[in-house]
Amino acid sequence: MLPSDLDRPLYEGIIRDFQRDHSDIKVNPLWVTPGQYQELRTLLAANQAPDLFRCGDVWVANLLPFLRDATPMVKRDAREMDVDSDPDTELAIF
Repeated sequence: MLPSDLDRPLYEGIIRDFQRDHSDIKVNPLWVTPGQYQELRTLLAANQAPDLFRCGDVWVANLLPFLRDATPMVKRDAREMDVDSDPDTELAIF
């Protein structure tokens, strides 16, 4: 789930680059309106949650019961992905 706002071209470029580098993974972006959090709650209630979504920090606490800590996966993949930051100090939540 990604907002369909002014940042859309940025996200489209990121997705295009990712798929170029990882042709075995298909990314299907779901562009949502500013009411994305209601859409997300609806998808969660229907057990159709997206694999990833963008969320502002204010909403993290509200959505925390539905999130999974991805820190182990980030640490596992840090060497391969050329991570700029220290994976031991970063928390990735999906």
